[in-house]
Amino acid sequence: MNLNFKYYSRIAISALLILISSFLQNTGTVIPYYVSTIAYLLIVILVPYAVWQYKKDRKIVAECDDLKTAEKLFEKITMKKMTLVHIPSGLTAILFIIQPTESMLYAAITSLLLFVVFGKPEKLSDID
Repeated sequence: MNLNFKYYSRIAISALLILISSFLQNTGTVIPYYVSTIAYLLIVILVPYAVWQYKKDRKIVAECDDLKTAEKLFEKITMKKMTLVHIPSGLTAILFIIQPTESMLYAAITSLLLFVVFGKPEKLSDID
C-alpha cells in the first residue's frame, strides 16, 4: 500500500472517531480526570521520540548503497514513525469515546494535529 494512503486513512479514522464520540455522550462510565494527563504525557513522550528516532534512522538509509534496499528500509522507518506518532492520536480518540470531557477532546485534537504535522511521510529523494 502507498504510504500517503496509509497516512491519510489514519487521519480520517482518528477524525471520524473524534467526531462520532463528540455525538455519543457516554455518561455510564466514569474515568478519572488524570487519564487525560496520561494521554498528554503519551503525546509529549512519543512524538519527540518518533521524530528523533526517524532522524537517526534516516542517516542509516542515506548510507545505504543499494536503491531497492534503501526504499524498503525507508518505508519501514516511515511506518515506524507514523505508528509512534499515531499511537497517542488513536488512544486519545478512543478514550474520548469512553470519557467525553473537554480535556480529552483537547488531547485528541492536539494529538491528531501533531500526527498531521509530524506523521507525514517524506520521499526517499528528500534524504541527503
